[in-house]
Amino acid sequence: MRTFNYEAKAKIVNAGNSKVFKDWQSALPNLTEEMFLKEVKWLCDDPCDQYGKLTREIGLTGHGIVRLNRHYDGWLTTIRYPDGKLWTGDYFYRPCNNKNYADENGMIWENHKISLSAADRV
Repeated sequence: MRTFNYEAKAKIVNAGNSKVFKDWQSALPNLTEEMFLKEVKWLCDDPCDQYGKLTREIGLTGHGIVRLNRHYDGWLTTIRYPDGKLWTGDYFYRPCNNKNYADENGMIWENHKISLSAADRV
């Protein structure tokens, strides 16, 4: 069974040195360290499958963090909601330098799949 060091990840976040937390908080301003670390703890408790592969991820949406599951099918790995629906990311409203695509405020809606697993750095 694989183990993941939640304490090390929490120490990085609490010290203000987590690039992932800062990036996610910039997209989701109401995200707190406590909320983020609760989800990181869930990731680090990943039981893994019988082959030692990760089974959990968390994803960033414009409304919060969602818990996701990894599904392995031969060569294909998909990320899905707990109900089995395919996770396709979310849309984020961000600055755009290309005036051909930007709206009148210089912004654009873009789809991004932003996720984190226990094996990733915070």
